Amino acid sequence: APLLVSKYLQSLSQVKEKLANEGRGLVWCGIGRDTFADALAIQLAQSGISSSSVSLKGYIFKEEGTLPGQYPSASAAVRMDILRYNAANAESFSGIADGAERNLRAAAEKYSVKITCFTLGAKGEVGSKDFGPRPGIDARTQLFLVRKGDHFISVTKEASGAADELFANVALDEILPELERRAHTINLISDAEAAAELAASRETRPA
Repeated sequence: APLLVSKYLQSLSQVKEKLANEGRGLVWCGIGRDTFADALAIQLAQSGISSSSVSLKGYIFKEEGTLPGQYPSASAAVRMDILRYNAANAESFSGIADGAERNLRAAAEKYSVKITCFTLGAKGEVGSKDFGPRPGIDARTQLFLVRKGDHFISVTKEASGAADELFANVALDEILPELERRAHTINLISDAEAAAELAASRETRPA
């Protein structure tokens, strides 16, 4: 069953608290597109390895996205690099059925980083999983992402913005209407829709 939007936001608040202990905050990357590449580009930009890494040569880390803090040009480069890496390593990745997990592994190996990905389960439970470089290669830095299914949220190095705001780059009130309207794209359901469905089922239930 779809997760309530309110429960989803509660779970993100739990992740925010974990990240706040390390001086980090959440960055909303939108909905309905390749949020993995968007989220990863933000973390790569803040990692400190973008200027010295051969693998990031030619990436344009310049804020010009529709949401504050996004790097659409770099996101496009990330997207192509991960596609190519997955294709080149299709045999070794063949046992990973989850496409998002495959991308996470590919990114960790491609950029030689450790990625800690917080996961939100079907009932909103918060977990985490680490992905690292190939064996024998030391991680150059640690990146953080948040995932529910194929939808990703990024993390900022500094927890800027109002302390009571869930996201560091945008106010929740600004994105909530779209999140509720497009909730089904990430297997969520708005609280209002869920209440309406419950009321309708009670009305049709035999006395």
